Amino acid sequence: MLRDTLIIHDGSKLIIDEIKLEARSKIRDIEKDSSSKIAVINSETGQKLKVVTAGILEDAKKRSLIEKKKIDAKTSIEISRRLGDARAEIIDECISSAFDRLKKTPPSKIRSELLSLLRSALKTASAREVVLISNKPTTALFSKKILRGIEKESGKKIRLKTGAMSGGIIVHDISSNMFVDYTFESLFRAREDEIRKRVSEILFS
Repeated sequence: MLRDTLIIHDGSKLIIDEIKLEARSKIRDIEKDSSSKIAVINSETGQKLKVVTAGILEDAKKRSLIEKKKIDAKTSIEISRRLGDARAEIIDECISSAFDRLKKTPPSKIRSELLSLLRSALKTASAREVVLISNKPTTALFSKKILRGIEKESGKKIRLKTGAMSGGIIVHDISSNMFVDYTFESLFRAREDEIRKRVSEILFS
């Protein structure tokens, strides 16, 4: 009885050992298979990662280029705006400075220009009698002799009147109550675009 038990015990051990060996073998096979599958998976994953990474990088490059173009465009617009502002400011300063000098220029130094303005204004006025308005220094320029010559030339009677203005003249057509405004400010406003364009060409061309 004891022997039978021992035999059964020894057989059981052998079976158990065999099972263990078989199990180990299967485990090794599974490990090999798993390792092989893992390698394949890793390889496939690596390829997929490369594709995905390449796609991400390509997309990033495209986005980067788009953003760079946007930034370049914004920068270019901003630079153009600032240059435009700076140019406009310089033009304004030049015109303002020129006006200041013109206002301070004695009428005697621009006599021919003022007489030319007067003749042009008289052609526009339809009345036989007009009032010539100008500031005190300019009024003093129009002597009786000069006015008589212009009256004879234009066929109009001219009366002088002193007004508050920086420079230039105004001719008041009494019959139609029309004012021909040839003050410096008015002449500038009428030709402002042309003057600014000319100043810009002189400064920046």
